[in-house]
Formats: sequence, C-alpha cells, structure tokens
Amino acid sequence: MMKKRTTVMIAAHERDNFGDLLYNLENRHYLGDDRVISAAPFAADMTELLGTKVEAYRDLATIGPIDRVWIGGGGLGGVTLASAYKMSCSDEIRSNLAPAELVDSAAAAFGAPPWCSPYLPDLCKAFGLSIPVTVINSAALSGVIRLPVKTLRSVHRVIRHADFVSVRDRRSKQVMNALGLRVDLAPDIIHGMRFTSPVVKTQQAERPVAIIQWRTSLLANLSNSEIASALASTSELAGYAIRFLPAGTAPEHDCVEDYVEVAQLLRAQTSGWDVGVLTDPDPYKKAMSIANADLYIGSSLHGQVVSIAYEVPHVLLRLPKLETYARSWSDPMPIDASMATLGAAIGRALEPGVREELKRLSPLLADQAVANARRAAGRG
Repeated sequence: MMKKRTTVMIAAHERDNFGDLLYNLENRHYLGDDRVISAAPFAADMTELLGTKVEAYRDLATIGPIDRVWIGGGGLGGVTLASAYKMSCSDEIRSNLAPAELVDSAAAAFGAPPWCSPYLPDLCKAFGLSIPVTVINSAALSGVIRLPVKTLRSVHRVIRHADFVSVRDRRSKQVMNALGLRVDLAPDIIHGMRFTSPVVKTQQAERPVAIIQWRTSLLANLSNSEIASALASTSELAGYAIRFLPAGTAPEHDCVEDYVEVAQLLRAQTSGWDVGVLTDPDPYKKAMSIANADLYIGSSLHGQVVSIAYEVPHVLLRLPKLETYARSWSDPMPIDASMATLGAAIGRALEPGVREELKRLSPLLADQAVANARRAAGRG
C-alpha cells in the first residue's frame, strides 16, 4: 500500500476570516488522497469551522516528512508578523501590549526571526524543514512592496524558488514582474465552487433575498443608526428579505453585534421589512447563503467571487482590493458603491444587460480557476 503524500496547506486560516477558511475547504477538492495538514504562524483549534486543528510552523517537524507545501489565499504579501499576531491573539493580549511589546510577543509565539513572513514563510531557513515542492496558488501578492527590506528579501526567495506560482489579480502580477519574478495569472480558486458545489435554484422564495455585509472599519464614519437609515431610505431594497452576513469575526473584520443592532434599527424604521442576521459560522454555509441569494451587497472579496461563481447580481462597497480584482477579470457589476449611492448601484446591478454579461463571465472564470488549480495540484 502506497504511503499517502503529506501536503501542508498554509493560509490565514487560524482565525475566522471567510475567504481564507473557504480557501482551505475548496483546495481539498484538488489534493486528492493527500494527508493534508493545515498550518499557520500560530496554532489554533479550528475544528468548529474547518473540521481540523491548525498547526503552528514551529511544530511541523513533529508530523513527519513533508512532501509539498501549498500556500495561498488572501493578501498574503503585505501582512507582517506583528499584524498577523494582532489579528490572531486574544483580546487581552491585544489590548495590554504596546506596539513594541506586540512585536516581541509575536516573535516569541512564532518561534522564528521577526523578518520571516507569516504567510509566505521560508520554512527551510527559519524552521529547518525540508520542503521538496512549494506551490503558491490564488495569491494576492502586490502588498510585498510595503514589507520591510529583510522580510521582502525572504519573501522574494520563497517565491523565486517555488515550483508553481499563480496570482489572482493583475496588480500582483505587475509587482512580481517588477521584482524580476515570473508568475501565472488566474482567477481565484473559489470560482471553481460553481462546479465543485453546484447550486440549482428550483423554487422561488416568498420574496427575494439580499445578503448585506460590510467590514466594520469601512463604515466607521457612520453610526449604526445612520447605516440603518441609509438602508431604510434605499427603496430598491424594500421588496427583499434582508440578511446580514458576517464574513469573519476576527479583529479588523466584521462585528456581529453591529449587525444585530442595525437589524433592530432597520426593522423599527420600516414597516414590514423582513430583516435578520445569519449567525452560522460555517464558511461553506456562508458561501451557500450568497449562492442562493438574489442580490449580494458587501466588502468581502470572496463574497464578490462567490457571487460571480453563482451568477448572483452584486454591489461592491468601495474598497481598493475589490476594484483591483473586478478590473482584473472584467466584473460588470458596480464596484464603488457607498451607502449614499446604494440605490443607483442596485439598479445598475439588476439591469438585464449587466446580468447577461455576468452570466457569460461566470463559467469562463470558473473554467480558468479549475484548470489552474489542477495544474498546481500536478506539481509534486
């Protein structure tokens, strides 16, 4: 009986972040019978969300020989060790440590020099591991230009020596090329959910469903009452059952308490609006909520990708990374909405011509994403 290949999957899946957790689950479709070990800079019990624990890099020496490392998802390039630790450590640690202390605490928890990238780690040099094959797939890497010089050198070395590198947006490819690195460009792997998790809408709901999501910092200039008032005054939403969907509850992401309060305020300001909050933390169920919706409004890049994959009309709140991705793959939907322009953006998203263009684009991007993931899986 042949011994199973061991693949270590690296992403920011040690915390509740919709896109990175979904990346973990979707990648498994392409890893066959591999023994898959999820790893991150810091250990975490993610059994509830992923069905597995996430190992810290410092502990990988105990799992036996590693055949392949598979890295990807999210804005890997621009994340420093301190910022990764800040999003992963406890509230008590985060609130009690000064910035300098946070760096020292992060390095101690990491078990490697602070110049080592948290999500593009040099496992050989920093942790003494032997890695025969490295795959970097579906990555956003343009942020590397903001890294400290020593970290950038380490990341450059990891990317240069990788056996397969594919980025998900044109800006990342431009930055890699400027650094003398050759990479492929392909749509995010989550587009492939169109085929790996097909959805057939057969029964019309009593009323159409609009999924709404926002990163807390994006609307920090508005109170919850003002957000509710903006939604209430958007007449285009009046016929929808509105469901707020937290795309992740890690620090600097979404806030469930805000969604609950806005839902209460919105119900109070309208007559008969059906408003609720989806609280199931399962990333796959979140994706299916979007896939089965009639409209998605939000600031999550993977909310955008899932919407494209399942041909769901969508309105993207103004955020540079969403615009970068949309322009990379010609997403026809509105990409720069604000609460003040939401109504017009919804009207634009529902135009027949725009929806037809989305219908044409969706299978094309899914085909490209799947083909690219299969090429990546063939390495090693």
